[in-house]
Amino acid sequence: MKQWYRRCLLWVCMVMIGALSVTQVVQVVSVGGEVSDLHFSIWNDKSRITEFRDFCRHSIRTIEPAVVLASGDLTDAKSVDGMGSLQYEEEWQYYKTILQETGLYNNTVWLDIRGNHDNFNMASLSSATNLYKSHSVQGGRHPRSYLHSVRRAGVSVAFIAVDTTLLPGPKRPFNFVGVLPPSELSLLQRLAEEARASHNHTVWFGHYPTSCIIGPEHGCKDLRMAMSGGVAYLCGHLHSLGGLVPAMHARQLNGLLELELEDWKDGRMFRVMALDGGQFSFIDVRHNTWPLILVTNPSHATYTNTPYATYADTIRVLAWSPSSIRRLSVRIDEAGAWVQLSHVKGPLYSARWQPALYTAGLHTLEVAAEDGDGRRVVHQQPFSMDGSKPSFRLLPSILLTSNISAVFQFLFGCAVCLCILLLCVFRYLHYLMSSSGKRNICRRGIFRWTIMRALPKIGLFAQLAKNVPLVIPLSIQSFLTYLMYLAYGWVCVVLGPIRSCEKEETQSEVPQ
Repeated sequence: MKQWYRRCLLWVCMVMIGALSVTQVVQVVSVGGEVSDLHFSIWNDKSRITEFRDFCRHSIRTIEPAVVLASGDLTDAKSVDGMGSLQYEEEWQYYKTILQETGLYNNTVWLDIRGNHDNFNMASLSSATNLYKSHSVQGGRHPRSYLHSVRRAGVSVAFIAVDTTLLPGPKRPFNFVGVLPPSELSLLQRLAEEARASHNHTVWFGHYPTSCIIGPEHGCKDLRMAMSGGVAYLCGHLHSLGGLVPAMHARQLNGLLELELEDWKDGRMFRVMALDGGQFSFIDVRHNTWPLILVTNPSHATYTNTPYATYADTIRVLAWSPSSIRRLSVRIDEAGAWVQLSHVKGPLYSARWQPALYTAGLHTLEVAAEDGDGRRVVHQQPFSMDGSKPSFRLLPSILLTSNISAVFQFLFGCAVCLCILLLCVFRYLHYLMSSSGKRNICRRGIFRWTIMRALPKIGLFAQLAKNVPLVIPLSIQSFLTYLMYLAYGWVCVVLGPIRSCEKEETQSEVPQ
């Protein structure tokens, strides 16, 4: 049993979750987990901070991770009205102080990376507004992407942090998408080569999902190609679309597993992960959910790349609780009998089984745990020995495997078609009115309602009704101008048209 334990490398990463923005993340290696999108704010929901302090003091100490990954949106950086954006040193001080007070540096390596909220209103990496440099753990040594090596039991794992935030960093709302300049792509490709040459496994983490990153030539394809061969890419940012798309996981065409973690900001979610004999396992759980159960063998059928073969004669489970684990048992399929798991060492429990009985199709492994405080948890996951696996859900796969550049081009085309369609509709209505000799042909449907017939007769509404073709584009332009004002201020709004005219004149003077 001890021999299996020595051969089994357990890497666990904890990452704090936080936002369609600090959407990622803190991750931990060895026994540990992951968290994303903290969104510390001096204006809203101080419980994000207090519960994160409790998480660091109790949850991380219970799991005892070797490495923690914090993947962006560490602070909220939004004004009190939620519309403006600015880097507040007090928010960063909360983040720095909690890590220092809880003593995490004594037992774990903390790897953090910037998110789009951490990059609001930042002129350059050397700017005084770059508080990530002075208040984060890795910002002083690694201003952008970096590689950190962790070695346990003779196995080396490379953690590559991917920073695709914009430089300079604009205000809201113009940094929702990440950008990968050629220089940063070259750096990541070099780090990937270094990891493959001198490490057994590579784990990638960053704030933006790859679908939200624009690359120099082929969009996000270049980055995904650089990540090929890695264990997984761990990210945040999308906040599971406000909880509408939980478990946002997918596998890219090159085999890379991409896992978006629901945020800490509203969901208080974190992730526990492990590498066992090269097989990657993880579980996403909510803060203060105990006991925690993570099955490393047999691994989850959805997320494993190959049929499980190594150490196949032993079921291995990791279990944690602030109090002792009183009872831990396992069964396979509903018809199977419950078998007690034996404690090996630390959080590792194991039991013998006969994999030859489950060689065909999908099966369900069920683990029941009870701790010293009487809390009970039942965990289920599918496994297979022949490579059978459930498919990933459609919507998460679309969100994570698409290309946001292509999506924006499609939406731009739709917007152009909509504008043209509106003009055609108004032209057709004008034609009907002219041919019929009537001033108003809209006499059916909602136009028969009293309020709809009265609005054109009321002051401002009368003018709007007479100038609908002019009002619609002006409304769109006014909204875009407001967004420009939020991001760049009045100077950009006033001088932007002038600069556009100068650019057009310059281009017209270029000889053909």
